[in-house]
Amino acid sequence: MSKDTRSTTKGIKNGVNSVTCCFCDYVPPAESVPKDILPAMNNCRNLRYICDGCLRSFDGLKTLTKPILDKNDEIELEIKKISEHTTALCKDFCELKQLVVANGDRLNQINSVDNTLDKSFDNFKQQMNESWTGIVKQGIDAVKNDVKVVQRTLEVVNTIKERENNVIIFNLIESNRKDNDSVSAILRSLTDNSIKDDDILRVTRQGRKIDDSKTPRPVIVKFASFVIKNRVMRSISKIKSLEGEFNKIKISHDLTRDQRVELRELIAEAKTKEANDGHF
Repeated sequence: MSKDTRSTTKGIKNGVNSVTCCFCDYVPPAESVPKDILPAMNNCRNLRYICDGCLRSFDGLKTLTKPILDKNDEIELEIKKISEHTTALCKDFCELKQLVVANGDRLNQINSVDNTLDKSFDNFKQQMNESWTGIVKQGIDAVKNDVKVVQRTLEVVNTIKERENNVIIFNLIESNRKDNDSVSAILRSLTDNSIKDDDILRVTRQGRKIDDSKTPRPVIVKFASFVIKNRVMRSISKIKSLEGEFNKIKISHDLTRDQRVELRELIAEAKTKEANDGHF
């Protein structure tokens, strides 16, 4: 469907005359679903309905992951180049080794006739060994540097993957009340009680507690899936309607340091463009 006809009705089960989004349990109005496809969608396990809201979320996720996939392609290309370079280096080494051995045999024969030539050969061989050692060392150092770059990139990708189901809550007062209870109450209020205890895997305070500090430590919340996290992020506009101290909190994605720097640069660039053009 091209138009979002989302209803606020919650908890309607998938029946004969209706369908349910397989990600967020959203039930579209009956009149927006052609009746001739309802029997097939209810009887066939391979057919799934996805609402417009979830489709837009997936499109956003594709946009976020595209740079990572492109970077992986670049890494694979660099690894291939390194492998080809190493193969060529080994081939050159074998050829040079064979040449040194052949020359060594010939010079040994000449050495039996003339000791002077023997001394010259020893000097030549020493120079060749020193030169070859330097070449090999440079090649090894280059390979090590390339491997470090690949390892660093993989670490960044793994870190982003580990944080994709996380959010960070700021300005949540540290009190005698358990953080798990406070977080559960906040999330249930924001999502109309659609968040269950099993949906929250971990709630932890970031950093070490300082007794005289007036600024609460951030709280990291890890969800069971990206769909649940996305449901929370779509509800943060309701924070101002929360009661008491909860309406002062802020919720954001759990970004890496590089992602935060990149985000600040993008925001600054957008503000500059807005100031120059009058719009984003």
